[in-house]
Amino acid sequence: MSDTIILKSPTTTERDRELVAWLEPLAGLEHAAFGKDIFASCGGFSAHGSIEQAVRADFKQFNVGETQFGIGQVEVIGFDEFYGLKERLRETLRQVKQADRLHLAGLMVTDIYSETTLFLAEGKNELAHLMGYPQLEPHLYELKGVMSRKKQMVPHLLKVLGSL
Repeated sequence: MSDTIILKSPTTTERDRELVAWLEPLAGLEHAAFGKDIFASCGGFSAHGSIEQAVRADFKQFNVGETQFGIGQVEVIGFDEFYGLKERLRETLRQVKQADRLHLAGLMVTDIYSETTLFLAEGKNELAHLMGYPQLEPHLYELKGVMSRKKQMVPHLLKVLGSL
């Protein structure tokens, strides 16, 4: 349920859906309610020991040409916690960018219910002009319908950063 973001992720396969349909009556659980319970108990920033651990827990690095970048992802239920931590998260991204010698360090904060990601980015100032998503404020973008780093965010960033 967590890897498929309660079957909402673009990475969800037909086999995933079949297995959930088969398991629901056996377990006596409804998958959406069970998935919500999973995310409520272990998702968000509070599930990690520190802000840096939250950023680095699911942080992967990529490159396009000479540009090295890294993207982390945290799944949440609502963005309230994110907004309370935003400046500390941005500072942590600055530190990660410097420590890992990246051109860009970003964090996808994905609300599993609204199916929207807020993308906080540090580095590559040119990104704002090419991102193609609304910029809510400096370094922060709203990506409606984006849930997957692998199938949606990274291919988009590879294209955007490759054009710089």
